[in-house]
Amino acid sequence: MTQDGTSGLDAKEQLAALGQMTGELIHDLANEMTVLQAWALLARGEQEAGRSASSELERVLEISTELGVMMRDMLETVGGRTVSPEADFDPVRLTEATLAHRVRELSGISVRFHSSLAPGMKVGGRSSFWSRSVRNLLSNAARHARRDIAVTLREVEDRSGRQIVLRIEDDGPGVPPDRREEIFRPLVRGGDGEVGLGLSSVVWAMGQLGGEVSCAPSGALGGAAFEIRVPTARRTTSPRGSAGVPAANYLDRMRIVLIESDPSVRRSLKRLLARFGAEVLDLIAEEGGVDRLLSHVEGALPDMILLNLEPGKQCGLSLWNRMCLECPELADLVVFTGGEASVDPGWQLAQHTGQPFLAKPYDLGDLAAIAKSFRPSE
Repeated sequence: MTQDGTSGLDAKEQLAALGQMTGELIHDLANEMTVLQAWALLARGEQEAGRSASSELERVLEISTELGVMMRDMLETVGGRTVSPEADFDPVRLTEATLAHRVRELSGISVRFHSSLAPGMKVGGRSSFWSRSVRNLLSNAARHARRDIAVTLREVEDRSGRQIVLRIEDDGPGVPPDRREEIFRPLVRGGDGEVGLGLSSVVWAMGQLGGEVSCAPSGALGGAAFEIRVPTARRTTSPRGSAGVPAANYLDRMRIVLIESDPSVRRSLKRLLARFGAEVLDLIAEEGGVDRLLSHVEGALPDMILLNLEPGKQCGLSLWNRMCLECPELADLVVFTGGEASVDPGWQLAQHTGQPFLAKPYDLGDLAAIAKSFRPSE
């Protein structure tokens, strides 16, 4: 038996499942990093030629944001915690946006999209699971298709309730019946089809949304048809984080103290916050000792304090505890920041302080949502 009371076999199975999920996310990360590098090189080429690189830089930003979301998924998975949910999302709009990005990267393939979903249909959960699954299934279809891919969205109802079904069909050779379950296993490759971790990643992502994925023959195009099914959202939840929180509205004119030891993070975050109108004072914990640091913080009259859990030689929690004793009004303004590694005792302790926590890589929408709650009433 293990210390938590589970059998050795259960522990091994859990570790194997953890390794599989992490491997799937790393596979997707590697793909996105390759795409990011390509777009960055294109942007540099445009700049060197004296042309505007705005469209290339827009793609770099989009991919960087997705990489941050993937890192968050992976860190939460490695930490053994349930992946945190988000607000409900619109599957039609998200599918359209995902297809628009991927279709322009395909060559010689026609992609048709049709949705029969009623307006306002929602899926509950993290939108990145849906968009990532659509990308993986579309990329898989593009590798096998001769000319055509059809993508459809519809609603079905069975004993389990109302479900949203996305179907991606191609006119390729199809998948033999004896391989339609095997291809969803990690590291299984389909000969020249090169089916790998991408499809098993879809299985994991759909599990996070309470759904499933399956493969069948395409009656319309003659190739393969992949379907993902997820339950419709029971109710609309309040938006969280990046779900529609405008950063400029809540960061403008906020006085923010940034306590961060990493110079590159400090510089980039300070410039980003200033771009959205915030007044930023960046401090390093070990310079001048705790007393001087607290004096600087108090003198800044901040609206919010971004405090890294490891801001150098000082522990972020120790600094916060000093604030609680000497300047409790400052302690209430603290937002802890860190890498979200739940195996770190400091991270776990920070979760019990009642203060917000902002995980690296930072999501600007999450930061804006926190800033909204700290913003003084006008």
